[in-house]
Amino acid sequence: MSYHLTLHAWSGTDPTASGEKLAKVFRLDPAVAIRIVQDIQAGQSWTFGHTISNEQADLTVKYLHSLGFKIDLAPVLPPDIPAIKQTETASSMVEESSTDVATSDVFSFSGTGGGLFKIFIKNLIFTIGTLGIYRYWAKTNVRKYLWDHTSFRGDPFQYHGTGMELMRGSIRLVGLIILVSVGIGVGWYMEILDDEAIDFLTSFLNIMILALIPAFMVGARRYLLSRSSWRSVRFSFRGGRKDATVLYIKGWLLSIITLGFYWPYFLVEKETYWRNQSYFGDKKITFDGVGKDILKAYFLMGLLVIPTLGINLFWYQAKLQSYFWSRTHFEGATFRFTATGKEWMLLGFGNLFILIFSFGLAFPWVTTRSMKFTMKHLFVEGSMDLDHVVQQMQDSGAFGDVMLDAMDVDMDIG
Repeated sequence: MSYHLTLHAWSGTDPTASGEKLAKVFRLDPAVAIRIVQDIQAGQSWTFGHTISNEQADLTVKYLHSLGFKIDLAPVLPPDIPAIKQTETASSMVEESSTDVATSDVFSFSGTGGGLFKIFIKNLIFTIGTLGIYRYWAKTNVRKYLWDHTSFRGDPFQYHGTGMELMRGSIRLVGLIILVSVGIGVGWYMEILDDEAIDFLTSFLNIMILALIPAFMVGARRYLLSRSSWRSVRFSFRGGRKDATVLYIKGWLLSIITLGFYWPYFLVEKETYWRNQSYFGDKKITFDGVGKDILKAYFLMGLLVIPTLGINLFWYQAKLQSYFWSRTHFEGATFRFTATGKEWMLLGFGNLFILIFSFGLAFPWVTTRSMKFTMKHLFVEGSMDLDHVVQQMQDSGAFGDVMLDAMDVDMDIG
């Protein structure tokens, strides 16, 4: 059976955000969809111009309800036999058109550069006033703002980390550095260690720290996910530090030995590790990428990077992100990332020019611009079963997060 769908009321608070989501569901122009939401808010009703199937109706109604819409579904009576041929083509087109969208879930970001700028100013004043101690709370404030303004199915994510946790992790790091430094200093003072031995120990420690970066990354990822939730259910990361260290050292060495030919396989192995060990509640996220699938894009990138002065890297980035997300699955659904190379280029150069002409002051706008870009192009396709997700707490300290922050290591995965 098919239905006519009518929206006759809306109880949301952000017509623009709801309009953008409505546009994706029904494949409308965003400006048109926003006007529809405003009309509904003013007391008018709106009926979708095509019918939707019984299977599509259930998912569509649930999603629209989550956005605050009140919906009427009117069953379509079977048409007369002579009319079947006349409507057959149109009906098939409608069903084909609505199948992808009705089974898609979208992300959104509602933060603004102005809102984040206020937080940056507050963070700057308090960090200076406390001689840098407030920096841990500053980092937490930014994360809370970004999480709170990122939504899936109309519900925001939440960040539960605290500045105190980050400060405790920093104290551990400082204590470790002091302990090692005092040990080396005492050895030199008592003439147990000469200058050459100290140079050797310093170099050895630097190499050890570099080798331990993957272990610190695991600690940071555990902390970040364990402090993140959606609909009161926490995320978690359950990968081992040893596995990450072996994976990265092997990948670095093989990439050097093979003159870079192993790099695409290493990229996919990294994504496999980080994504396959991530959980939402008690349910695991899965990734099934294969290194050879991105070989062509990798070699093409290498051939064109000099002739294009690096411009082709935007298209390479688009290819990688599209592939990585298309191989990421959760509870029967698959992620999609639709940004093109041209869109990546416009984002990158746009952000660069904004930072240059604002002397860096517009960094909050660059951050929110990038977040909106990511959420605009990220979708979940398929029927994702979230009814049986069970909360499982995986506690983790902030030492790894602080260590990576001190070493300026990027933890942006995927």
